[in-house]
This record gives sequence, structure tokens and C-alpha cells, in this order.
Amino acid sequence: MEKQRDRYKRCIDAVAMGMPEYLGQPYVQRMFPGDSKKIANDLVKAIGNAMGTSFGHLEWMSDATKSAARQKLGRSCR
Repeated sequence: MEKQRDRYKRCIDAVAMGMPEYLGQPYVQRMFPGDSKKIANDLVKAIGNAMGTSFGHLEWMSDATKSAARQKLGRSCR
């Protein structure tokens, strides 16, 4: 007969499965204090803007493809 895992381990697993975002909050608060989220969001937006600008210089992309790429980029960098 298989031995049952310790209760605290089963509880941690249950919380992790049912509420993973709440389990991760203390880690995020400790590892990414202050303006970390804003800095990361600003960086992602800057990268997206640079990519959007570079589409205009790509000769191998058709205008329709460039337009679709800009739309897709806009949706992912919000």
C-alpha cells in the first residue's frame, strides 16, 4: 500500500492548483519590488514600437503583411 503524502504537501498542491496567482503573489512582491512592473511594461512597449517602426524598412514584406504585422504587434504590446 502506498503511503499518503504529508498533509501540508497536499494542502500546498491544492492551493497551487486552485489559486496559482495568489500563491505567487508573495514571490512577486519580494522579487520585483517598486516600479519593476512599470519598468518591464515600458520596456515591452519600447520594443514593440521599435519593431513597428522597423516594419516600414523591410523590402521583403508586402504592405498588406506589414499592416497585419502592425495590428498583431499592437494587440500583443498593450
